[in-house]
Amino acid sequence: MNALGAYVGRLSWLYLRLGLWKDWPAVLDRLRSNIQHPSWYKKIAYHRAFYHLSPGGDREKARQELAKAGPITKKEDDLELLQLYVDLEFDDLPFAARIEILDRILELDDDRENLLQYRGAKPCRASRDMWAPWPSAGPEIPTLGSLAMPRSSGSSARCRTISVRCRDRGGRSKDGRPQQ
Repeated sequence: MNALGAYVGRLSWLYLRLGLWKDWPAVLDRLRSNIQHPSWYKKIAYHRAFYHLSPGGDREKARQELAKAGPITKKEDDLELLQLYVDLEFDDLPFAARIEILDRILELDDDRENLLQYRGAKPCRASRDMWAPWPSAGPEIPTLGSLAMPRSSGSSARCRTISVRCRDRGGRSKDGRPQQ
């Protein structure tokens, strides 16, 4: 299924470069009916969700398409699907489930850049959850969704910002309560 999924990825790139992007969902619908296998349906759901994340797309429609892949758990073997799941659904998961998904991505991925990113996401996520209840933590702390998809720059700077903020405690005592 991974080889066929890679072929569909290359095909999507061609549709985009040839200016046929608006026709891509119909192509995916035809491809979905070609192979009767749950893994194939998940690959097609991934590509349909990714289509909705293109410029001018709709994140909510992407989430709906990803939901068609069925439940995504720590036992999922499709790395791309897990990465997209992190980007779209991560903030709605309990902390323990988030860490399990990140651990699964780290287990499946051997790309050094991604390993650094997802290892860094774990403490960033913990820091965000720890400081989220206080209004002063505010918008400077990014959601993990902004760290989810592989990016070549910026992730480590976000984590450094969060760790410095946690060490500083922003006028809070050691137990995290505002100082009187």
